Amino acid sequence: AGEPERAAAVMAEMRLAPNITADIRAHSALVEAFAVAGRVAEAAGALQAARDAGLAPTVVTYASVAKGHAMRGEYEAASGVLDQMEADGVAPNVPTFHALLSVCARAGEADEALA
Repeated sequence: AGEPERAAAVMAEMRLAPNITADIRAHSALVEAFAVAGRVAEAAGALQAARDAGLAPTVVTYASVAKGHAMRGEYEAASGVLDQMEADGVAPNVPTFHALLSVCARAGEADEALA
């Protein structure tokens, strides 16, 4: 599922290329590659790297990390991503809430899903 090593290699190549700057879309693709592969800590690290580079993560960037946590059944972590999104002024979208609902369903947290 995904090829995060290749994505990371492409990102590293972009950083070395003259006159090319990795934008938030490139960082978001890297975040998603790690998240889809179930490597959520690395996805979160890639999100933080984007922030450290002065880029503003988008709803897609955050939703990828939330989805990665949801795939692993990590409700608290997925919910924390939502909290961080909102703190950063990024409005969650339907896929973001879907990730939270999915993790609630997997964990049997019907009360959380309805809250």
